[in-house]
Amino acid sequence: MIPNDEQSQLLSVRETEIRKLKEEIQLEAALEKVRVASMAMHKTEELAMVSSVVYEELNRLGITNFQSCGFHIIDEQNEIQNVWNFHIDHKQLTRFQMPLKGNDILEVRYKAWKKGEKLFYQKVGGQQLNANLEYITVKEITLGKAASWIEKYGFPDPVHFHFANFSMGYLHVISEHE
Repeated sequence: MIPNDEQSQLLSVRETEIRKLKEEIQLEAALEKVRVASMAMHKTEELAMVSSVVYEELNRLGITNFQSCGFHIIDEQNEIQNVWNFHIDHKQLTRFQMPLKGNDILEVRYKAWKKGEKLFYQKVGGQQLNANLEYITVKEITLGKAASWIEKYGFPDPVHFHFANFSMGYLHVISEHE
């Protein structure tokens, strides 16, 4: 016969395993919804809908401490990124273009994508953040949409950029938390 303490420990271990399995199943279901939404796309403009699905699924998973999420589709020939950004608090989608390279932050990000790193993280703050935002808004191709978005909603300082790279670009999540 197993003593009560050992039974309690065994039960606790089993409950933890079950909780982890449930979390994995929820994550798989969320990823499947995003995959289905992205596979249903016929044009890149439909990334707006996929961005909102990403937002909804992150929330369903209990991941709520982020400012925005969206996609960057990379156009190497023209050295630009086409951005679809969904702002969480304001439930507003903004589409704009920004430079692919040109400053340290963008260069490091581009190299990570080019190397095929699946996940990439950047923490940017202070003067480096201000210089990056100024560079993006000055070099922006689409008539101030990024500049007005940044002015309207702001950026945390420091800001934490989380990226999931894929062949044509990357998914981003912007947060004030690591």
